[in-house]
Amino acid sequence: SGRVYMQRGNVGIESFDSSSLERRPTWKAPGVYNLQPSPDGSRIFGVTYFPSPSLDLFDATQGAQIASQPLPRNQPIAGVWVGERYYLFQAPDGRPSLRTVGLEDAKLGQAVPLAPASGFPDCEAAPYSVIAAGSKVAIFADFGLTSDGICNLPGGYALADPDTGTVLGRFALAMHFRQMVSSA
Repeated sequence: SGRVYMQRGNVGIESFDSSSLERRPTWKAPGVYNLQPSPDGSRIFGVTYFPSPSLDLFDATQGAQIASQPLPRNQPIAGVWVGERYYLFQAPDGRPSLRTVGLEDAKLGQAVPLAPASGFPDCEAAPYSVIAAGSKVAIFADFGLTSDGICNLPGGYALADPDTGTVLGRFALAMHFRQMVSSA
């Protein structure tokens, strides 16, 4: 949509025109988010733990929140766009799953359990990150945080099919990541 979105704490979502760098109006937003804009720039999902865990949906054209889905406390949660679909990763009690999310109402679809589920320990202090890798999802434990050392998290990343829940394998087991990116 030609905009850059950011947050500097709990002050709302700020946006700038990416060509002119002109400041756009700040949106009211109740949380501090990990923002994920849709491929066409019309929607933005935000996962927040503060003030309470939720998945919030914003209309980027209107600059307003249009839906919110409360999420459970004390479990790793991360979201990712894979093509035109948005998925939410959760791992309650070490049982990882991916779920589709409604693009109009943020309603959570049926959980698709990831199998095999090994390598996703139940550890509240260690969040996971997910990125799209083509039509698959790469899942890895964040490294480089103050929570390092609290859990014995495996290195590497898992590659999963979000539609079937099949974990295609774990790769780069000797490595730990703070961030990963994917390209076509």
